[in-house]
Amino acid sequence: MNDITSQAIGDHAFHRNLHQAQIRSGFAAFLLWFFLGSFGAHLMYLRRWTMLIFHYAMAVLTVVAIVMVFRNNNIHSLGVGLAALWMAFIPVGIYNFGGLCILFPQVNYCNEDSALRLAGRKTERARMPERLLILFAGGAMAIFIGAMSTSPSANYSTSSTTPNAVAPTPAVQQVNPLSASSAPSANVDQGNVQPQANATEAASQVTTVADAAPAQEQQASAPTEAQATQPTATQPSDPATDLNTTPNQVYGTSFDCAKSHSQNEYLICHTPALAAADVKLANAVTSAKNAIAPADLDAFKDRMRGQWNFREKHCNDVACLNTWYQYQTNTMALIEQTKNVAARVESPQN
Repeated sequence: MNDITSQAIGDHAFHRNLHQAQIRSGFAAFLLWFFLGSFGAHLMYLRRWTMLIFHYAMAVLTVVAIVMVFRNNNIHSLGVGLAALWMAFIPVGIYNFGGLCILFPQVNYCNEDSALRLAGRKTERARMPERLLILFAGGAMAIFIGAMSTSPSANYSTSSTTPNAVAPTPAVQQVNPLSASSAPSANVDQGNVQPQANATEAASQVTTVADAAPAQEQQASAPTEAQATQPTATQPSDPATDLNTTPNQVYGTSFDCAKSHSQNEYLICHTPALAAADVKLANAVTSAKNAIAPADLDAFKDRMRGQWNFREKHCNDVACLNTWYQYQTNTMALIEQTKNVAARVESPQN
């Protein structure tokens, strides 16, 4: 009987000493949180493994949120950008501050779990305050990332392929008030016009036209005056110069008009001249990108992104957008010619 009692007392002392050896100090946990809290050292010390896993997950999500802030093209000022960055750190700040508030209860959780393990009982992975903190901080991060993901991205890509680009086909109209057969035919080869008729044939055709001109002028005088009274709107306009916005018509651009978000993108998709200028600029961007050195591609992308932000901030009508497209197209041509990313065209726009 005495041997059994002595063994029981020895076992109790052994478990008591073992439990005392596994007790964690609140002061040590606070020091670890203060100096190494960013690495989760206090959670390792307190064996809060669920909280530690979510701690590293919040760090990764914070980096993702910061990248999304820098890629958000709706941010046009330094103040708004700094405010967005500050909001990106709010969820992880809530998590770290909440971790400090429940730090000393976590010390008790750790010591209780040690006693439960010595007694052969199962421990909980996370207590109720820890679960609430994870849900609250995770919800705040999900809301912020969701808000950033709904913002539009830059529409101009510096890649060599533009699947949505539709190259405008220039229409060549030949107007002859007299007769199509009376004018000498010509071949257009790379901008050079070469008459096919020789000098004798050309002289005979000019004489024939001169003889027939007085009679035809009398017949054509009345229709010409009648046509002058007609409004110019009935004549077909050139899409490259038509600045009239048509809400029911969508024109080919270098971006997907179905995914347009801003007012400027709406005007570009529904204005013939702006749509043609957009395709022309996309082709000029590709040519300029192929002309510069590979080491300058990052600077080239940053410049295009800055010019796009300038347009979204300062332009809100068709005239401003038309001026912006002309300036950017000329700038791309200058960059392609000089192979200098910093080349600028003399213009009031920067």
